[in-house]
Amino acid sequence: MSQADPARQCAWRVLEACERQPDSFAEQWLRRYCQRLSPRDAALARELSLGALRLGLLYDAVMARLLQRPDPAPALRRALRLALHQMLSMDRIPAHAIGASTGSLLRWSGSQRLVAVANAVIRRVIDRLEPGEEPLQRLPKDLWPRDPGLRYGLPPSFVEHVRGGGLEITIDDAQLAACSRCPPLATRALSGAVIDDHPAILRQEGIWTWWSDPHAALAGPVAAGKAVVQDPAQVKALELAGPLEGRLVLDCCAAPGGKSRYLREQGAQVVAADMSRERLARMQSAVHGHLLCADARAQALAPGFALVVADVPCSNSGVWGRRPEARYRYHANALRSLRQLQGSILRAAAQLVAEDGKLLYTTCSLSPGENQEQVRALQGWQIEREQLTWPSQWHAGGYACLLSRMSRTG
Repeated sequence: MSQADPARQCAWRVLEACERQPDSFAEQWLRRYCQRLSPRDAALARELSLGALRLGLLYDAVMARLLQRPDPAPALRRALRLALHQMLSMDRIPAHAIGASTGSLLRWSGSQRLVAVANAVIRRVIDRLEPGEEPLQRLPKDLWPRDPGLRYGLPPSFVEHVRGGGLEITIDDAQLAACSRCPPLATRALSGAVIDDHPAILRQEGIWTWWSDPHAALAGPVAAGKAVVQDPAQVKALELAGPLEGRLVLDCCAAPGGKSRYLREQGAQVVAADMSRERLARMQSAVHGHLLCADARAQALAPGFALVVADVPCSNSGVWGRRPEARYRYHANALRSLRQLQGSILRAAAQLVAEDGKLLYTTCSLSPGENQEQVRALQGWQIEREQLTWPSQWHAGGYACLLSRMSRTG
């Protein structure tokens, strides 16, 4: 293979772009770089890039055991992440093709001098592969990272954080593995709609349908106005608030609009607020409610809402399967900044609740520092109900807590 194939070039560019702009989304780069690829090449580029991001921290740990230098050059790390993903997570690519394609990719990128090193690592892994269906099972145990989270591509401090916060949380390997798996696309049927049978349907349960091919859902029932794309965990969080028909509700971090739409469908009078005019404009057709451009930390409205929903920015640790690049932002400085922002939004949201109203705090995070610790620090409020949803085969993870004011009597 003398020239890097288009799919691997695209995957390389996605990894490089996520390194260059850590706050960006892998999906946006895939859309840009896959435009001219065939459907088959685009699918391969997607699997390579997103897979290398999901399990990249595991692959980095394997590299650290096999390379003399603990911090490899970015081009070598990128090439070996892609190569290790093919060896450990993909069944249909022959060993000789992995070595050849990796060498071609490095030459294409101008890193000819790294080809020999990459091939040496690839040979050492291929020669010792174990039988197994999961990436970790295929690695000999002496190459397993000591940190249980790293074994599933999770940040080193993640397990420690989840087990901390004074909470008794038991985490097994299946739960850790679920954090790096991407659940299939789920759609929620709108009231009265019937979702026709389709070969791409994996499962149906009540209003929910799961799809093996997202395009089949988007071009089918979603385009026809019969369903919307939504994760069941999001609705499960909103259901904590109970009946809302006729009640005045503020969604203070509303974009992209899924929560506001669901609340409106339950009969609530919804004010959807977000600080981005662009995101609000995209919500207009879906929400059909009052839209407000406002920073959730600023008190732009008068108090009096029966329910205020604060779905705050977070580390996304409950949706790392769908947003694999977000795990690389899970570090002390970013978490400190997030927690400050979350606390500011929560306190501001509390000021807008009616005297007998409720406050719903939600994240798509699993970390107590972003969840339980935040609501327990809110003075003058008590927890009515809370739930932590761990990622599974069929839904993402997250946290939700319904709060009410403490009684002032006594």
